Amino acid sequence: MNATSREYPNQLNNKLEQHRIPTARNINPPLSNISAPMHRRAAAAALLVIAVIAIAGQSPTAAAQEVAPAKDCAKLNAGNSGVTNNCSSTVHFVGRASISGQNIAVKQTINAGDTGNVSGSLNYCVEYDDADTQRDSGYAACPDNMVASNYTLSGSVVVGYADKLDAGFRDLPSELTLEEGASGQFTVRLTTSPEENTNDADVTVTIAQPAASTGVTIDTDTSTSNNQNTLTFTGANWYTAQTVYVSTTEDADAAVPADLTLSLSATGGGSGNNYSYAAATGSVTLKQTEKNTAALTLTPTDLDVRRDGSATFTVELQAQPTDEVEVTLTQPASSTGVTVDQTTLTFTTANWNTAQTVTVSATGTAPLGDDAATISLAASGATEYASVTGSVMIDVEDVLPALVLSESTLSINEGDNDDFMVKLNRQPSATVTVTLTAAGDLTLDKSSLMFTTDNWNVDQDVTVTARQDDDLANDTEDVSLSAANGGFDNVDGDVEVMVTDDDTAALTLSDIPLNIDEEGSGTFKVRLAYQPSATVTVTLAQPTNTDVTLDTDTSASNNQNELTFMTSNWNVDQTVTVSAADDSNTVSETVDISISAEDGGYDSVTITARVNVADNDIGLTLSESSLSLKEDDMDTDHTGTFDVQLKSQPTAEVMVTLSLGAALNNKVSISPSGPLTFTTSGWNTAQTITVTAEQDDDGANASGDINLTASGATEYVGLKGEVMVSVTDDEVPALTLTPTDLDVRRDGSNTFTVELTVQPTANVTVTLTQPASSTGVTADT
Repeated sequence: MNATSREYPNQLNNKLEQHRIPTARNINPPLSNISAPMHRRAAAAALLVIAVIAIAGQSPTAAAQEVAPAKDCAKLNAGNSGVTNNCSSTVHFVGRASISGQNIAVKQTINAGDTGNVSGSLNYCVEYDDADTQRDSGYAACPDNMVASNYTLSGSVVVGYADKLDAGFRDLPSELTLEEGASGQFTVRLTTSPEENTNDADVTVTIAQPAASTGVTIDTDTSTSNNQNTLTFTGANWYTAQTVYVSTTEDADAAVPADLTLSLSATGGGSGNNYSYAAATGSVTLKQTEKNTAALTLTPTDLDVRRDGSATFTVELQAQPTDEVEVTLTQPASSTGVTVDQTTLTFTTANWNTAQTVTVSATGTAPLGDDAATISLAASGATEYASVTGSVMIDVEDVLPALVLSESTLSINEGDNDDFMVKLNRQPSATVTVTLTAAGDLTLDKSSLMFTTDNWNVDQDVTVTARQDDDLANDTEDVSLSAANGGFDNVDGDVEVMVTDDDTAALTLSDIPLNIDEEGSGTFKVRLAYQPSATVTVTLAQPTNTDVTLDTDTSASNNQNELTFMTSNWNVDQTVTVSAADDSNTVSETVDISISAEDGGYDSVTITARVNVADNDIGLTLSESSLSLKEDDMDTDHTGTFDVQLKSQPTAEVMVTLSLGAALNNKVSISPSGPLTFTTSGWNTAQTITVTAEQDDDGANASGDINLTASGATEYVGLKGEVMVSVTDDEVPALTLTPTDLDVRRDGSNTFTVELTVQPTANVTVTLTQPASSTGVTADT
């Protein structure tokens, strides 16, 4: 027979299984557990894999977990001694028993871990006490016929089970509602396990991706690029909810989007009944609420018009219409003296947000006052605009409120300031606040002005300052004024300020002049002095002296000679590397590198970088760089020598002067002490200098330089050299005591003297220790 589940009224359960216990026994439940007859649900128990499709943000009706079928964990004990519940949740068995000759419907609840004792003849079915848990097991509830009056009792126990639930989608919502442009989600899980055998195919659930024209997209995996539209369920996770994300796109119109059907289909699963998902389908209706509102945008909605004058307001649609919209304007009553220049405006799907201007005029005799007339507007055409209306209130004035500005334009040099005056053109009805706003690099000495009914016609001063900036551009900025209250609402004004920039385009060099040696290199840096208006290219000319080269990018092959500065890195130093090759002459040279810029306001800007190259063929050749001497004239190291000669042939005679550093004064002597002369023919003949350590009275060691300075031939002028000399002193500091053995008579006195053996480098204090008092001897300095 077939049974229909009350949990799933559209799901048919097939082949109700009825199993007869082989040994006939009478099982009678205790009378205390007999309940009143009740209608039972039609299906039984098995493992549950649930896939729920839930409205975004809504939790599934049952937890995602695997629940064992009640029939597998709550069974009739051996000998029909009762039913033991080994399930994780409370169960009950329902059925029909014959007690005292009467057929009675029964229900007995058994807590997890407990045993229910029964007696009497019984036909029964076990199910979970909680309907959600029973449904989570993947089986429907027990069939009604277990207690039906026409179900014949027999001497044996009859056990009935409902079929496994049909393969499908559990708790699939009928609709999902989102605001246009918003995103939402729902979840999917299966109704029952797809795994009949371990090698059965996984279930793939596909959500059809809507057409691009709908602006709706489906994504089942937001961690992966692009939009995915499939979910995979296995025998291990079929009961775990998986999320489907739905995104919508906001459009410009005010039309409510049409409902959209999100279709779901499945493949895979086992081949047996209720294991295959090949025929499983479902759908969710996506409903979108319109974000845009069909309305008229009127600017302003309260318009001041002067007698014998006119003013304007604008009309546009707030949202794009689905069709042409006609806006009809109603002329005010003739008694108001107010008229409009047109009574019909047409908006299309293309120009809906383009403001159309309406001119309002007042006669010379139009009655004065606020809200003197009303202009009514009504839309028609596109369905969504069919009942849209609006209105503009007209205030007729003798004099329209305005701000009186002493200047309409100001011209200021960058870093300077100037003033303008402000007052009202008529007395206000209450205090008016005028808010001031400065654009760009302008600053104001105040942010607002207050005009009362008493001082409305008194000028108030505003000082405008043009701040210094880093660019080279002249600027034109506005000071905006906006009034509020006292009948001056929406009254505004502005003063145009033209700022003359005081900066001059220039290139800034650092580490210039650059001093390098032949066969060496060095760097200097270049940047712009001020921010350019566009990218600037700086070009460095290779020097005419081909022994000197430059490179602006050492990471690139060959030598580069351009630097590029953008508006973002104009003040960041860029490095230029200069190298000098060895040449055959002996002349130190000076090279000038011409640097020019173009574009970004730097056209015609030039500068020169000077590089001094020291020739490596010119110099003094010294045989020793240091000497170590001893003051003791008996020691072989009492004297030392070094030789001097020129490194290259001079163009004229060269004199080399020797001088002692201050630390060597009175410590050493040199011979010869006068200048050494080198001729153009004897430039490479060594001349010997003898250095002698001199005796002195102190005990201090000394160390210092013998300095050599060249003069004469131009290329040698100013060249220097030095030899370091260290002198070890031979005096040993000591005290001289005279005498060292002194006779003193009782009740008398005598003297001895104390002096130092060598001159100290600083004051020396000599301390005398008094003899023990027991000696009767004392000393006095």
